[in-house]
Amino acid sequence: MAAAIPQELLFTALRATHNPLVWVDRDGVVIFINELAQELLGAVEIGGRLSEYARTHEILRPDGTVYAPLDRPFARAALRGERVTNERCKIRRPDGRVVEVLATASPLLDATGAQIGALLTMRDITEQQLLEQWLRRSEQRFGALVRATGQLIWCTDATGSVQEDSPSWRAFTGQTRSQWLGDGWLYVVHPDDRDTAERAWRAAVASRSLYQTRYRLRRHDSVYRWTLARGAPTLDERGGVIEWIGCTWDIDEPGLDASGPLPREG
Repeated sequence: MAAAIPQELLFTALRATHNPLVWVDRDGVVIFINELAQELLGAVEIGGRLSEYARTHEILRPDGTVYAPLDRPFARAALRGERVTNERCKIRRPDGRVVEVLATASPLLDATGAQIGALLTMRDITEQQLLEQWLRRSEQRFGALVRATGQLIWCTDATGSVQEDSPSWRAFTGQTRSQWLGDGWLYVVHPDDRDTAERAWRAAVASRSLYQTRYRLRRHDSVYRWTLARGAPTLDERGGVIEWIGCTWDIDEPGLDASGPLPREG
């Protein structure tokens, strides 16, 4: 039979965990709470009931509705013996701040299999949620900007090869995704401009300098339009190129002779 672990040694191990953690007995009385959980929950003390915490802090579902007392993750584990894994919920503190967490609650059993309590761990995902919201909003704004300006937005890897789709490019040129990838963009550049466009692009990639050139681009209706292409490298903290981001837009004017020479930079 394995020797029982001294309580103080057990508590030391629990304090070393990297997530907020609360241990309650069968009645929901707090036996142990680590510092991370105290920082997150604030009002919980050893010897108090975790259910008392909910009197001052609302426990909310992801949709913002309030949990019924017996439906909270720790109550289901401590009182029903249910195992809860990574349940997303929100905690509204008395100051109005809302914290989002992933809660995992597990019933604790003694040697006979009888339930003696529950262990609750949480992972604060508030900043992660805010970042995801910011990214979604940024993507929406970027998409709106593309639609408003009519620019063809594109991205390549560090070597200058297209690896990601560009719906705006495909909508303008009529190319399929497979036709666009790699160096496929060159096949819709006017044959007389293709070498110049490719040399300008290769020179920019080799020198890691800003890319700018003009060429005639075949539209989806087979009409060639003068376009201006610009691109710049995205660099890492050491100055290495991560990828290239660029845009191409239609600068043609009614009556412009598409078979004429490239317009000079103004």
